[in-house]
Amino acid sequence: DYLLEVTRVCGCGEKERNYHIFFQLLQARADPQLQDLDIQAPEEYNYIKGSRFTAPGIDDTRCFQEVKEAFLALEFSPEVQKEIFKVVVGLLVVGNTDFV
Repeated sequence: DYLLEVTRVCGCGEKERNYHIFFQLLQARADPQLQDLDIQAPEEYNYIKGSRFTAPGIDDTRCFQEVKEAFLALEFSPEVQKEIFKVVVGLLVVGNTDFV
């Protein structure tokens, strides 16, 4: 299970998508709750380069709103939600790190 998940985060097949939350956050980066997270355009993140940034029939911005609604239904405060979103964005940023 673990190895499958690591592979899925770090890359995916050409024109495929790995974790939908990555694309939902990126498409919803204008959301007021995300404004200070400095979320870049999808092309800026190595983990999703070569991915399909949008998928036919999927509205990632709307799906992001549904994620937020689900968090509220689970009684995750907006502050806790933001911390979770910071971790997700952090994963994308770590993918841009070069080790020498």
